[in-house]
Amino acid sequence: MKKFNLKKLALGLLLVGGVTFAANAQTFQKGNILVNAGAKFASGITPIGGAIEYGFTDQLSGGVDAFFGKVSGTNVSTTWLGARVSYHFDAGVENLDLYAGPRVGYYMSKVSVMGFTASANAVDYGAQAGGRYFFAKNIGVYGEAGYGGNGAGFGFGAGLALKF
Repeated sequence: MKKFNLKKLALGLLLVGGVTFAANAQTFQKGNILVNAGAKFASGITPIGGAIEYGFTDQLSGGVDAFFGKVSGTNVSTTWLGARVSYHFDAGVENLDLYAGPRVGYYMSKVSVMGFTASANAVDYGAQAGGRYFFAKNIGVYGEAGYGGNGAGFGFGAGLALKF
């Protein structure tokens, strides 16, 4: 008859517990660098651009975003440069990063008609809420809803997400 070994049982439970914890670890962590690159869809304008954020804690990141767009069928363009902060929620779903937070920045709009150019520039503020799903270790997709950030009001964004 084999003797019961408490040390082997304890080691086995520790290994199984460690693997389970690693599989359920939060997707976003302190020190992560997150990059979104894509397009936004709002009020007749589809700006393209992206954001980069740094993880200050396991829940808080901050960074910058920039977008450029042109209103369809017109000579109107808009550029946005801003700063953003995001709080990251642990959804309990592997590879899913949910986040929300405020942003503030500066947008510049320009219209050109018959050789004349007019512009309007303003400080703008808003908020974003979204999620990233990583289908590979560092590569995924993102979707984001937000208000403000390009002078266009409420809109949606989607594109490629990278994590370093």
